[in-house]
Amino acid sequence: NETERLLKQTALNCGLFMSFYFAVGWLVDINTESITKLTNGLSGDLKYGLSILLSIVWTYIVPIGFTLFVFSDVKRDGGARSWYKPPRNHKNFAKAIGNFPAMYGLGMATNILTLLGFYVVLRLLGDSFDFLNQINTTGHALPATPSTAVLIFLMYAIIAPFFEEFWLRGLVWNALKPFGVVFSIFSTALLFGILHGNIRQFFYTFALGVALGYVRYVCNSVLVTTILHAMFNSVAAIALLLTAASSGAFQQDYLNDSADISTLSPEELEAYSNEIARQDELHKLFTSLTNLFTVFILILMVVGIAAFLRKIPQLKKIKFAQPETTLEPLREKTKWRIFLTSPLMFVLYAIIIGLAVYAYV
Repeated sequence: NETERLLKQTALNCGLFMSFYFAVGWLVDINTESITKLTNGLSGDLKYGLSILLSIVWTYIVPIGFTLFVFSDVKRDGGARSWYKPPRNHKNFAKAIGNFPAMYGLGMATNILTLLGFYVVLRLLGDSFDFLNQINTTGHALPATPSTAVLIFLMYAIIAPFFEEFWLRGLVWNALKPFGVVFSIFSTALLFGILHGNIRQFFYTFALGVALGYVRYVCNSVLVTTILHAMFNSVAAIALLLTAASSGAFQQDYLNDSADISTLSPEELEAYSNEIARQDELHKLFTSLTNLFTVFILILMVVGIAAFLRKIPQLKKIKFAQPETTLEPLREKTKWRIFLTSPLMFVLYAIIIGLAVYAYV
């Protein structure tokens, strides 16, 4: 019927824009050396800033533009601006923000369970696994200067949440919404997990995607999901910056550029000694802040996981209203059969398997 035909086309479009996203990423990786040559001669901070800008273009702007083209025939109720209006029911907005600890607990619990699974599998295969180090979900590249630290924070806490929520909980949600709320929540969460291109991050980003999808439904606002997404990423971004500062990463340039101490005049030597003392004090301060923030994260994890566990019995009470549509309703099994067996979705499955093999190798 018409509903099945539209769903097949929508599933094909989802597979198409996701495949395009990974294709662009691979083309960039292949041409990394050529791209790097463009930044030769620039200062470290300027080069890093340009790399962030280029990353935004090929990671978000180009794929989102392609997604807009793919879903150009999909009506956007009220236009994209309406997605960023605060919820009419302010209580829902307050509840959504207040439930951030539970959402964080869901994400971290899923992350830890995933890592435990990897740990067991790799131990059975005879390989080692640095469990604590793998909890870091922001990668391992520490910023080298305060300027790059600011750029990294902006990227994680503001830019990524804005684009990803506009993309998944905006454009894609709008295209999938006519086929049912539950289907929209889980299908966008699935694409959200795959989008991160990391098998280790897939499971907890899928769980977060489900939570954000539910908030999108209840609040009918991408603004709220963007705020929650930004809050979640900010915790990891702040931890990354404090780790860099406490490790002395921001002192490196000064120490490397210092002249040979034996050639310094008494006045220069005194200034140099004062600067070293100041750097030591800053190092102690950032170390203390890092320790305090680590304690804060641990408390947030425990409280968040407990809050999420308390909400599990309430999940059965959730009722979803049917979307206003003229389409004939389909059974959930039929929806998922059509969506998951779409030809281009198999390309995504191959990508996931490839990422898993690549991560292991």
